[in-house]
Order: sequence, then C-alpha cells, then structure tokens
Amino acid sequence: MSEPTPPRPRLDVRGAVDLSSLARPSTPAPGAPGGLPSPGPFVVNVDGATFADVVQSSSQYPVVVVLWAPWSEASQQVCKDLAAFADADAGSWLLARVDADANPQIAQAFQAPSVPAVIAVLAGRPLPLFQGAPSGPEMRDVLNQVLQAAAQAGITGKVAASTTQQNPSEPEEPPLPPLHQEAYDAFERDDLPGARSAYERALRENPRDAMARAGLAQVGL
Repeated sequence: MSEPTPPRPRLDVRGAVDLSSLARPSTPAPGAPGGLPSPGPFVVNVDGATFADVVQSSSQYPVVVVLWAPWSEASQQVCKDLAAFADADAGSWLLARVDADANPQIAQAFQAPSVPAVIAVLAGRPLPLFQGAPSGPEMRDVLNQVLQAAAQAGITGKVAASTTQQNPSEPEEPPLPPLHQEAYDAFERDDLPGARSAYERALRENPRDAMARAGLAQVGL
C-alpha cells in the first residue's frame, strides 16, 4: 500500500460496501501493535478473528476503523490523534485499529487502496471518511458528523470502558506465617487450646513476634 497526499476529509455515505462476506479466520488476536500505544478503554486492535464482533457492535455505538501500517508514520500519527479524540468523547464511539499489512482481507473489504484510511461503521454499514492525515480540527469536524449521523440513525449507545482500567485490582494481602495461620484456623474451630499452642510455638521461634504475643493475649481473654 502507498501513503497518499492527504485530501480534505469528508463524510461520504455513498461508498458503503458489504462486509458480511468477510470470513472470520481462526487466528488469535494480536497484542498491541508495534509503534502504537497499548489499547485504551475506547480503543481496540482488530484482526480477522475479532472483526465481525466489532462490526456487530456498531449497531449499539459508532465504530471508527483506522487502517494503518507499521511503516507509515502518518498512519501511526492518525491512530494516536483518533485515540485522543476517542478518549475525549468518553465512549461515544469506539476506535478500531487494523494493521492493513497483517490483515489485507479487511483492507480489501473496505476497498482501501492506501493507508492511512479511516472508515466509520454504523449498524454494519461502512462509511468512508478520509484518507491521509488531516489536521486536528478537520478530524474533529468529521467525527462530529459521524456522531450526528449516528444520532439520526438512533445509534446512541456508549462503549463500556474496560473494568480492569476503571477498577484496578487491589493488591492481595500477604499470607499469614504458618503458625499464625494455624492459630487463626484454630480460632475458626473454637479450638482455643490449639490457638494458644500455635502462638506459644511462634513466640518460641521469635520472642519478638508482636502479632503472636497479641494473639496469645486474645486467647486468654
């Protein structure tokens, strides 16, 4: 694929193509592509295995597909600019990044002769937006047109941000030392002599074990 001179972007609803014939191969989805930041809550990497699911989701919210290539700095910059807009719009649409070199069947389905190429998908219908690298204001204007077209079509859902990014898991507490765990288990069984024995052994091993001393005092209450 070649890298074109960027034309002025526009929303072109006449160039829709049928995506239903694109087969889904059984290859696994790749990780974060080289040269691009990792996906965020509103940015996904797409290949042949995940393409159908992304197209299907376009009935709930707009999907903006960017065809890029590792050798094209312009396409990488477009990916980064679109990701910034996707984050700013906070789930109003999903950015789907497709490595055109690794997934030529997707590029062919969109009839894209070069990269970068950007296509909106609304309810499974692809709408070519622009090729090349437009300015930020031009890109913003095109995205606003996509959102307006989606609203007119009743596609007003929101992308659910990744729960792992919204609520990062808290670090797990370290396990109790073996004798402390033995004492705790004895407490759970109402076995106070067993708990006392475990704490006494812990103190013999480490006379400065404050936790064992406190536990032993609790057993005596």
